[in-house]
Amino acid sequence: MKIITVILTLFLALNVSSQETPSEYIKKANKYLFNKDYDEALELFQYVVENFPNNKAYSNALLNIGYIHFIQEDYDEAIEIFEEVLNLKPEEDIKLNGYSYLKHDACAMMSDIYYEEGEYESSLYYLSLSDTTYPYRGMCGNGNVEIGIQRALRYSELYLELDNETKAIEALMDYAFTDLANNDEILEELEELLDGKKNLVEKFDAAVNDMYPKAFDRDGDKFKMYYFKFLDAEIWVPNSYEGGTRTFDKLNGMKVMKSSSFYQMISELDKP
Repeated sequence: MKIITVILTLFLALNVSSQETPSEYIKKANKYLFNKDYDEALELFQYVVENFPNNKAYSNALLNIGYIHFIQEDYDEAIEIFEEVLNLKPEEDIKLNGYSYLKHDACAMMSDIYYEEGEYESSLYYLSLSDTTYPYRGMCGNGNVEIGIQRALRYSELYLELDNETKAIEALMDYAFTDLANNDEILEELEELLDGKKNLVEKFDAAVNDMYPKAFDRDGDKFKMYYFKFLDAEIWVPNSYEGGTRTFDKLNGMKVMKSSSFYQMISELDKP
């Protein structure tokens, strides 16, 4: 399972005009890349890197070189290039929607490489780096949740490989109640991990009844959201935003949580 959100700017408008040589090379390379003519694309991207180190096209070409090595399973070469991407200076970086997609994608692909090679601690490190230091920020809320679900599944896989079932469950719980994307895989994994555990419904009911607010202040916008603790995971209650004239109905929130697919699943697991 690959969860990378590689954008690779196949058609990104760089800050150069169409008449400039770097832009022309990038456009030609992107066409080759799109058509899976990897050797031709690699040659052009390498030409840009070697001849235009002070142009914005340089960083774009560098990531794409790493990507081509990645998909061709030249992992040592790919890691070497991705490390160069991570060492890009701020003025060499390119940001999209406020995040460094270059470094995000480099970390995500490095995580996949180390996963394939069975180096799970390194894979976890770079997955976390792509999720926290260089997080993905898309324009589509549903798309972000879909990516988050795949990321949670990979987190869970890695924690299980590292014999940490508690953290695996915690990672999955982040998306156990989402209604913005299909989370069937999350629930299936949780069902397998929770099978055999006792008094799940009783513990869940008590946790939901003890939900609590957390205050936030983002750019002067003050608001609260509600959470509860279950199986060592802090879980956000969906749609629990409270701020301005809007209040949150805790009783309704409890009802929603107890009518969820997750609740139905643990109810089945609790049956003798």
